[in-house]
Amino acid sequence: MFKKQLTIFAIITAFIFLGSRISEAQYLTPRPSPLQEVTQKVGVSDVTIVYSRPGVKDRVIWGELVPYNKMWRPGANENTTFEISDNAMIEGKEIPAGKYSFFTIPAENEWTVIINKKSDHFGTSGYDEANDVMRFTVKHAEDDFVERMRFDFEDLTDNSSTIVLRWEKLRIPFGIEFNTQEIVLSNIESLSAKQPDNWNIPLSGATYILSNDLDYQKGLTWAEASTNIEENYWNTRIKAQLLKKLGKDEEANAELAKAVVLVAKMENQPFDYERIKSLQDEWNK
Repeated sequence: MFKKQLTIFAIITAFIFLGSRISEAQYLTPRPSPLQEVTQKVGVSDVTIVYSRPGVKDRVIWGELVPYNKMWRPGANENTTFEISDNAMIEGKEIPAGKYSFFTIPAENEWTVIINKKSDHFGTSGYDEANDVMRFTVKHAEDDFVERMRFDFEDLTDNSSTIVLRWEKLRIPFGIEFNTQEIVLSNIESLSAKQPDNWNIPLSGATYILSNDLDYQKGLTWAEASTNIEENYWNTRIKAQLLKKLGKDEEANAELAKAVVLVAKMENQPFDYERIKSLQDEWNK
């Protein structure tokens, strides 16, 4: 009996050892479909796609290697994952921040894209429709030949991008959009509460509001919060411009004059000093 138990233990140990060796070997030789991780910043939000990149290798891809009307994880090996750092809209549908698996159902006329909240499948194994976060359809189009499948980010703005799956001679695009203004302002509120002595955080908020013509009164509140922590050239010049936007000309002129005086305390002349001086001359006409 003891010998039998010893034999079973030896077999199990051998399998564990062999499994670990196989796992290690995967890192010693090239994968047929190399692993790729691509992260794109959209405004202040990250979109990260992790996938394996199969090659065409003189094969017929669509309708043969990748059958029509059957679920396919775009790539090879482990499932393709799709992660976003903030809440977003994909093709007009809301999706919370998080990490997801990414599937498609290719067809001759259009593709179905599936985003699923379980992100640790191997291929399509273990997929459960109950875990779908969303499904939507997109039109594919002819494109230049691409040997190894890849994801690209196109039409990038501060709020949105088009994500494009490319392989062989097809491109499959879909849009993602973030409410960047809301995310920025929320992040600044949160950081200001955590670091109440950091004058640069509320200044960042005031600058963002001024640059994007948002709520000038909110911007002024942040500019004042910054100057209350430490009054310097950087925050007084922004405060002055916000006062001007709010029609408080006299206060704006006084604040801009203060900014010009504060330059004397700086080692190096600020990059925008000449512009601020010109602004002062313009306001005093």
